[in-house]
Amino acid sequence: MTYVFTIPHPYAWTYWKSLAKNLIERRIPPEEVTWRIGPTNEDVTNFSVNPSQGFTVPRSLYDTLQAVMQSAEDCRLSLLYELLWRHTQHITLFDIKLDDPFIKKALELANTVENETFTLRRSLLFHTVAYRSKEVYLGWSPFSSYIIPPNHAYFSSQLNQASWAIFSPSAACYTTNDEIFVLKPPLTFINKPPTTKELADMWAYVCSLPTTQKEVSDQPINLYSFSKANPPFPMPVSQLHSSSLTKKTIEPLVTTPYPTWEKLKEQALSCQRCQLCYNTQKTVFGEGNTQAPLMLVGEQPGDQEDIEGRPFVGPAGKVLTQAIKHAGFERENIYLTNAVKHFKFKQIPNRRLHVTPNDEEIHACSLWLEAEKALIQPKVVLMLGGSAAKALLKRPVSVLKERSNPFTLSPEIIGLITVHPSYLLRMEDNKDRKREAYFKFVEDIKQAYQLAVTKN
Repeated sequence: MTYVFTIPHPYAWTYWKSLAKNLIERRIPPEEVTWRIGPTNEDVTNFSVNPSQGFTVPRSLYDTLQAVMQSAEDCRLSLLYELLWRHTQHITLFDIKLDDPFIKKALELANTVENETFTLRRSLLFHTVAYRSKEVYLGWSPFSSYIIPPNHAYFSSQLNQASWAIFSPSAACYTTNDEIFVLKPPLTFINKPPTTKELADMWAYVCSLPTTQKEVSDQPINLYSFSKANPPFPMPVSQLHSSSLTKKTIEPLVTTPYPTWEKLKEQALSCQRCQLCYNTQKTVFGEGNTQAPLMLVGEQPGDQEDIEGRPFVGPAGKVLTQAIKHAGFERENIYLTNAVKHFKFKQIPNRRLHVTPNDEEIHACSLWLEAEKALIQPKVVLMLGGSAAKALLKRPVSVLKERSNPFTLSPEIIGLITVHPSYLLRMEDNKDRKREAYFKFVEDIKQAYQLAVTKN
């Protein structure tokens, strides 16, 4: 039996997600499902007839599904359901061979969408026009993928209360009177960069459309989830339509197979995956022996690291370097990096005070950390502190309870947890306790290095 299901418009992520969940609950396999886009009569809220225990989707897969949904490829709906179905059949998608056609295609589409989103946010130029005595910001995107509607919250936060619109060959999104609208297809948009006058004409056109041809956006979730009440990037509007922001070709943030370490670092230096990059001076990438059997992962750079652009060069870094020497080797023998590549801080008089990165910021940087791990191929990864452990283990970690006990991080890598060197700096001024804690830290480092050398 073949089922035909329709979603109302090409970027109806929320609608598709509800429908797909119901199909999975009914155990309808991908080969029995045909997907279409257009008017729909299905009542997805009542479609499920059998009670279900439900299922969870790992963040890596969820992000990939969201990105694939924004692709312009006709096959994306079938591909999305195939990936979700495989997950519920207990096939671990990202552990199987990358030459699998479904995985290869999904990663290709997701990577394209992420690169186009990055380019859109970084390079979009706005034209200002007067319309009914108000200034309106109008932009044009050349991308055919459906990345405009999911990014409306980002542009609303940048342009504050201004009215704006972005047009592309496939979709349009605009806001006026503090309401955000997504235009429903079918609509005809030009497929070449319009002049300012053409943009103004398009704005007048969309403002005149009847309600039936537009809808209040349901804020579909994107790779980057930001709310209008919490503006993500403190970038002034003047920069958004400045002629100094010219479009350029953005290479994939991370490709498969992974690029060289030098190329990966070059890509990371221009990272804008979260808001931290706009308040700091440098991206602090890893450094050290790229063939090292031991990889040390900290939380995030500090004030001095942000200034110099190198990891572990501040007060905590000096403690770490000394502990490494007491453990019997040099820091040049290992690879050092952080789970988060930008310094998160709170500005107080005369200094920047460290703030622990949140889950979204750790997740945004996980792409770089996983790529470093894949390129370095260490035998042992020593996690310094709770944030580093959480980034790699994807769960909260009690450092003092779990430290010093080796475990399997992956089939090829042993994991080990210890305290962050800043923990030693924050200890009470009790010399005996500090000395005891320091040498326990040294023992953890020595244990990790001996395991790495032995396994190597």
